[in-house]
Amino acid sequence: MPLAQHIFEANITHILSIRMISNEETFITVKEFLKARLEIDTGDLTMQSKLEDLGIDSLMLMELIFDFEDKLSFQMPDLEDRPTTIGELVRVVQANLPGASSANAFDKTSE
Repeated sequence: MPLAQHIFEANITHILSIRMISNEETFITVKEFLKARLEIDTGDLTMQSKLEDLGIDSLMLMELIFDFEDKLSFQMPDLEDRPTTIGELVRVVQANLPGASSANAFDKTSE
């Protein structure tokens, strides 16, 4: 197992021990996940970073969502609007984590 993957899984275990996590913590988790999964440098990623610019097309996005569901132990409903930025992806993940409130729901206008 690559070191980045091991570190990612250790961080996930820690994060899952917390009932609710903030958007910032979810952002960090998404960045770590992308770094491990895509083997990219995530140092310059922001909430406004476009998924397309990272080489994440619709098929890769679905694979990432399935991986998030598996690693974070939650179920994501079918999305009408696909996230196009890291921030939108963070909000989608955040809104669907166990214990998330509907106030955190994905809102494309809040980008």
